[in-house]
Amino acid sequence: VTADIKTAIQKLRAGQVSYRNDKEGNIHLFVGKASFTEPSLLSNAEALVKSLIVAKPKVIGGRGEFFLSASMSPCMGPAVALDPLALWDDLA
Repeated sequence: VTADIKTAIQKLRAGQVSYRNDKEGNIHLFVGKASFTEPSLLSNAEALVKSLIVAKPKVIGGRGEFFLSASMSPCMGPAVALDPLALWDDLA
């Protein structure tokens, strides 16, 4: 909620995304639609992981401690497990 709607709209159009984790530390976020091309989905997912790496608290050291597990799924379908260490190594 903001009083400055014009600035909020400009930030959203520029790609600002906010995310929060639940009480278990999980992050649930939309990265695309079924109609998106594969490169678009990959680009969105990479941007998400990079932003999480940048936002990582400095007290958490190491490479794999921050991502314990990762998966992607459609809204109403089965999840596909991802290798969190590979995500870290590829994008960190």
